[in-house]
Amino acid sequence: MKQEMIRVGNPVIYRPNFGEDLPILVQVSGITITDEPREKYGNYTTEAPWSFVLEDRICFDMNNGHWCYSSQIEADFPPSVLKKIMNDKKENLPTHMGKHPVIDAWIANRLKGDLNE
Repeated sequence: MKQEMIRVGNPVIYRPNFGEDLPILVQVSGITITDEPREKYGNYTTEAPWSFVLEDRICFDMNNGHWCYSSQIEADFPPSVLKKIMNDKKENLPTHMGKHPVIDAWIANRLKGDLNE
């Protein structure tokens, strides 16, 4: 089940190059709510309803220095993956594949179309 709100600091899987490149794990560092889908400018906030993400009305800033539209992110992690992310003792989340075995395995399965944990 998806969370109700997305917040600054939440981990997300981001697909660079407007969704065309391989996914990487990042943290949300900024949220802008837009009036229309796939706009870049709007009202800055620290959290937003998940419904705005589904409508593609969020422009995200990420801890890797990039930004993206909400259609380029995935935040509906299975409970086991989310628990591993949140319990990770590292100061920062990894910013690319190859740094976190549980997350890397989940990303690989998503790429293959396997939606199971």
